[in-house]
Amino acid sequence: MPAGYRNSAGVDFDELFDPYEQGEKPAPTGYRTSDGADLCERYAPLAYGSKGPDVGYRNSAGLDLSNLWAARGTAQYITWNLPPIVAAGNSNQLHPNGHASFELRNNGEIWTYVNNPGAVANKLANYVSDPSKLSQYEVLVTKTSGNATVENAGSWQNLGTSRWFGYDVNVLDTTYTAVCTVQIRKVGTTTIVASTTASLSARWSSAGGGGPPILE
Repeated sequence: MPAGYRNSAGVDFDELFDPYEQGEKPAPTGYRTSDGADLCERYAPLAYGSKGPDVGYRNSAGLDLSNLWAARGTAQYITWNLPPIVAAGNSNQLHPNGHASFELRNNGEIWTYVNNPGAVANKLANYVSDPSKLSQYEVLVTKTSGNATVENAGSWQNLGTSRWFGYDVNVLDTTYTAVCTVQIRKVGTTTIVASTTASLSARWSSAGGGGPPILE
């Protein structure tokens, strides 16, 4: 049920502030919902997010209520660590193809993979402080340049499941590359809470022309 309080544009407070999950609540505001609960019980403390525009309601201290709570889509209860992602490999013709990819695992780890078969796997980082909350977030990978087609890119995908992005190379002596943006947001919101870039490169060389995997 909506809070019953609206800003000057007619938007209910439930659409303006993130819901409460944890942390110290502000003092009672004097504004109550239909069930008698003060609004201080309803929303995420500002310490976990960012302030939004003033809403036109003030507490007894004269402070606009927007100074008490995190604006919708900004509350963060976990810490993100998304480093630049690089996966580059060079397979020779003794292998069936070239390969470059990365994976955001639902245990909070980022892995890169190059060459195929027997892909060289490399753990890059732990990208989130609390993996148990990953189902509340989703990732979008968008290719911005390069001649490769990146599988699974182009749509938001829930991080409660491990997500893989990359490609095989099946043309000899041609390097395929892709530069991508990686963005994460909370499900049901539009605010980007973490982002980075991913640079992928893979080549399938003629027999004798390949080399060891290139990891940067």
